[in-house]
Amino acid sequence: MKLRKVFLSAAISATVLLTGCGPIKEEVSVNFAETYTASNEKLASYTDLVWESADTAVVEVNGSEMLGLAPGSTIVTAKSGDSIVAEYTVTVDIVPVTGIVLSTNSTELVEGDALKVTYTLFPDNASDFGIQWRSADESVATVTTEGEILALKVGQTTITASTTDGIIAT
Repeated sequence: MKLRKVFLSAAISATVLLTGCGPIKEEVSVNFAETYTASNEKLASYTDLVWESADTAVVEVNGSEMLGLAPGSTIVTAKSGDSIVAEYTVTVDIVPVTGIVLSTNSTELVEGDALKVTYTLFPDNASDFGIQWRSADESVATVTTEGEILALKVGQTTITASTTDGIIAT
């Protein structure tokens, strides 16, 4: 009888040891343009970790920091030699833009003058994929992809800033 108990106890201990030896597996959600840093204490014992993202268009890695670049999911691994010691399923979420405010709503420029217009998105943590700028009359004024308006001749035009979410400001 005692032999049977010892054998059963040893089998349970071996199972616990084997399951504790596998790679760390976690699921992580991060907003677009935000960073998640892996902080599992088991990783601290490794000095030679190499971090890789399966899709660098979705998540960029710098050491244990994972930066969300585009909506979607990908796998980020940490390897020690040939062994995967950690595997993170990272999902990048988008926070929709609900509003845009320009640094100016109206201005007068002299021919040849330039003005850089900046913007603020709402909510504060909205996913900023950038703004598309457009001039209604490019013979009067042009606008660069960075929001710099250049006055070309006398006249009036409307400069429009729009987000990929369809939010518009003029």
